[in-house]
Amino acid sequence: MTQANFSQYNINNTAQSQYLNPAFRPSSKVGISIAPFSNLLNVQFLHTGFALKDAFTPRTNSDTLDLTLGKLVDNLNKVNYLDFNMQNELLAFQVTTKKTSVNFTVNSVFRSGFSYPKDLLRFAYYGNGGEEYLGKRVAFDNIGFDALWYLEFGVGLNRKIGDKLTVGAKVKFLKGIASFQTAESQFGLYTDPKTYALEVDGAMALNYNNLAALEGLQNNSSDLGAIYDSVSTTKNIGLGLDLGATFQLTKKIMLSASVIDLGAIKWKDNVTNYKVNPFTFEYKGVDVDKYLNDTSDYFQELVDSLTQLTTVVTTHNTYSTKLYSKFYIGGSYDLTKFLNVGAVWYNSFNPGRYITALNLSGNVKLKHWIGVSGNVSFYNYKDVNLGAGINLRGGPFQIYFMTDNVLSVMYPEAAKNVHFNFGMSFQIGKTKEYKKKGLSIL
Repeated sequence: MTQANFSQYNINNTAQSQYLNPAFRPSSKVGISIAPFSNLLNVQFLHTGFALKDAFTPRTNSDTLDLTLGKLVDNLNKVNYLDFNMQNELLAFQVTTKKTSVNFTVNSVFRSGFSYPKDLLRFAYYGNGGEEYLGKRVAFDNIGFDALWYLEFGVGLNRKIGDKLTVGAKVKFLKGIASFQTAESQFGLYTDPKTYALEVDGAMALNYNNLAALEGLQNNSSDLGAIYDSVSTTKNIGLGLDLGATFQLTKKIMLSASVIDLGAIKWKDNVTNYKVNPFTFEYKGVDVDKYLNDTSDYFQELVDSLTQLTTVVTTHNTYSTKLYSKFYIGGSYDLTKFLNVGAVWYNSFNPGRYITALNLSGNVKLKHWIGVSGNVSFYNYKDVNLGAGINLRGGPFQIYFMTDNVLSVMYPEAAKNVHFNFGMSFQIGKTKEYKKKGLSIL
């Protein structure tokens, strides 16, 4: 799941907020960000299955804890996800005039996710001898890993139409660095209730490109420069599109909406596809006579049987990966010149799942050098996160730190979602509309 990044959406007159809605108007005339001197770093780790505290139960009248893995696996979702996402702004330049704002950005974007079914851990913990699994197919479907790493070159523009409406769009040229895609994953296990013979069935299809780059990213390899150099000649290209609009309904009420990361990347260079055709394998147990006579021959026969049943086809065909699309619908109300409250509805479309969230916020703009945001979000209307953000400016230098889950820092043992968004940039001048409104630059 891509993080909603609500705190940045709520402080919406920074140049970086245009990543979430290209219609947001920066408060400065010129913005410059060049890594490593000034840039944005947005990182998220998410596990929908369990937190560390779920594995332990406090003992009565004691400071010790009991390990309760049974409780942990019983409380898992039917399908669980483990995600890691990162966006690193390498270059950004923005110019804003009375009616128009234009920007150019370069970002390194990495998305990854691992999915696993509840029955996988339940089976590992309880075994297959219980009534729950005897005579039934235990489904291990939906086990999979997906990863996507690419460079994003974006050109954005927003334009004020009249006094109330602002529209914005950003076109993004994408150059793929590496990817891994689980196109199909079906596995199951059946235990005969009388003989306890096992029957395994399955099918799988994988696509990947340039795994060495993913390993380099994981290991923080010093060869990453060579990886970036190779991108200049790659044929792994794609297009992305962001669209947004804001409407000043009244002097105090502003409405906003955006659709982010529409598009896909087509992978052509260094592509490998693996496909395991559907198979069924029955294991009736160990033949004691054969096992005692020649152990090596017995296991070789078992391996040969599996090899004959599981046909693996290797090809080198092109494939496509969609971007992690999302959209926002929001509104804010100015209580005073320096304080507003807002609500944002967020939706994301990741491989194989749909995520929705509602966010409520309060945002304060103090003087010319500080802005603060506090918010609460409800993911899938059940998981509650408290977010906060602060934005500081000294002269042309701007720095901010934001998170959508403050509690992950205070109570890491209970955290399923860790997120932070850190950025620096140079913001020069002040647009006429913010001077007219008497607003500070955040």
